[in-house]
Amino acid sequence: MTAVLLLPTLIAVRNSAAASDTVPWTSGLSFPFFDFLERFLLHSDPVIRSGLPNVYCGVVMLILIPLYALCVKIPLARRAANLAIAFLLYLSMSSPVLNYVWHGMHNTNQIPYRQAFLLCFLLIYMAADLFTNYEGVPRSTIFFSSGAVLTYLIVLNRSGGELVKNYWLIYGSAAFVILYSIILTGLHSEAKFRKTAEKLFLYTMIIEFFFAAEFAVEYIDKTEHFAYAPSYGIFAEEIAADISASDGDGFYRTCMVPDVTGNDGALLHYKTLSVFASTAPERDIQFLSALGFNTNQSFDAQSGGLTEVSARLLGLRNVISYIPEAQTEYSKAGSGWSAAVRVSDDAVEENASVYTGYTITINENVLPVGFLVPASG
Repeated sequence: MTAVLLLPTLIAVRNSAAASDTVPWTSGLSFPFFDFLERFLLHSDPVIRSGLPNVYCGVVMLILIPLYALCVKIPLARRAANLAIAFLLYLSMSSPVLNYVWHGMHNTNQIPYRQAFLLCFLLIYMAADLFTNYEGVPRSTIFFSSGAVLTYLIVLNRSGGELVKNYWLIYGSAAFVILYSIILTGLHSEAKFRKTAEKLFLYTMIIEFFFAAEFAVEYIDKTEHFAYAPSYGIFAEEIAADISASDGDGFYRTCMVPDVTGNDGALLHYKTLSVFASTAPERDIQFLSALGFNTNQSFDAQSGGLTEVSARLLGLRNVISYIPEAQTEYSKAGSGWSAAVRVSDDAVEENASVYTGYTITINENVLPVGFLVPASG
């Protein structure tokens, strides 16, 4: 059944720029285990372009995994198997060769270590297995495990680098470690107090994940600007409606000049040429480059470089442009183009510019990609 997904993916990757990648034969590791543990701490910002794996699934995991390894009530064979799989998953990310194989014999373009979620699922399963056999965990083991995590945080705080500046990473994580250790000790209490400890554990995890989600969204907003880019702003619905009304039943393409991202079409729901995808066919990108479009010759094609000829050839009928506040006229791209201007009472601020509206410039001379003609000619 998996072949339904794997075979098309394999074909797509073989036609992309990644097909020319070579195996990074090396016996070394990409990152040490000490640094890998930092990814389980609070405010370990999500990695989008490059960095360590995204494996954050709660600070408490650093306490629970040693408890799982020492829980005598869980069969030794099961503990050994799960811990071995977890270690192999760590190696599959830290080893350049294994990581290359995991990604279909291909070096990733941003969002590295995409198999990291498997480790998160396994650790959550192990935590659930631990709690169903919690009677096999001595109280002293909880204190030793929590103490080891706090010691790690102290060493991490004194190791220098940018980590020292992130107080939430060190002190916020330490606060949750202490709180979790107290609650986990309370789970050994009598039935009445155990119920209270279970509720406290749940509430503490909800609070931790609330802060973690807030930090992650804030970080992505600062680095990727997904919330304030003009194409995702107050004009998005109006643009989609105008293009749909203009195109009717015809299959036309649209582009935004200048591009905000390589995937504006997907985000604004219009047919386009621009693309930013690792699996984009390399020959298609190079073809667009030969027509004058801005590309990186591999996986990224932008609308810059559009001409009257390329517009007609590719059925590119509509051009979207945002109107700066000080701009009063729109220069047309050619004799066949006409501009429909939409001005809003609101404004979108992007960088130092303020946009008060947008134009959709339409070329009536562009034919759709497919069309019918009478049989008589």
